[in-house]
Amino acid sequence: MGVEVSVIENNKQEQFGYSASRLNAVKHGILSHHAILPWENKEDYDSLLDSLEAEYQPTTCTESHLVEELAGIMWRKARVRLAEGSVFRNEASKQMEHYASSVPDYVKAALVTTTAETKALKKGLKSLVDDVSDAEANEACEGLAYWEERHNHFQIHERTETMALLDDEGRADWLEYRQRSIQQRDEYGYEHLPDDQMFADWLKSYVDHFREMLAKNQHAPAIRQQIIGLSYATERMDGIARYETHLDRKFERVLAMLLKLKDLNRQKTGVV
Repeated sequence: MGVEVSVIENNKQEQFGYSASRLNAVKHGILSHHAILPWENKEDYDSLLDSLEAEYQPTTCTESHLVEELAGIMWRKARVRLAEGSVFRNEASKQMEHYASSVPDYVKAALVTTTAETKALKKGLKSLVDDVSDAEANEACEGLAYWEERHNHFQIHERTETMALLDDEGRADWLEYRQRSIQQRDEYGYEHLPDDQMFADWLKSYVDHFREMLAKNQHAPAIRQQIIGLSYATERMDGIARYETHLDRKFERVLAMLLKLKDLNRQKTGVV
């Protein structure tokens, strides 16, 4: 009796496709060779296909074919995401050319980064709205207050008194600025400016620098929003969106066919 049951069970396995080696010939078959491009990772594709086979457990050659169709569609959907990111970065880069004088470097770095490291990109985008912008805003406010105070002081007091308010680094920078200004005017044959005028110009250059720095920081969110909005509005996304819709519909059709086929096969074999 035991031998008879064993024979029947083996026959059922062969008939219903439960043998582990039955579908080896079609697993990762002809479709995978066309789904994977030369620079793509076959191991990732195989892992996706293995997951789908574990989920749907194909028992016939046709079912395996439909499962592999699903894997190919999902694989192409992943390409769509890469294409979207590529288009957005490219368009953002183009849009920033129109804002070249008013976009802080950290905005450019976060928007147009081409790094393959996802964590690095997320960190860059986070710093854009958090730590870096706050730090730069604080630096701009402090720097503007410092140099405005000395600029206003010089309008009332003598240069020597205002220089007394400078630290060693500030005084060294003033002397370097003065020497550079004299050399430049000598090169072009211009008359030297009085020291007081050069000193006033030097102070004002710092005031202007920190005012511009503060303005850039204050407008950075609006600039970033504008650039991202325009990069999303590209016509190149129309074709990608239509292709994604095509893949979605194809996925639905293939999945419906697979589920219907599995149901028919269960009815034929009497397996619930």
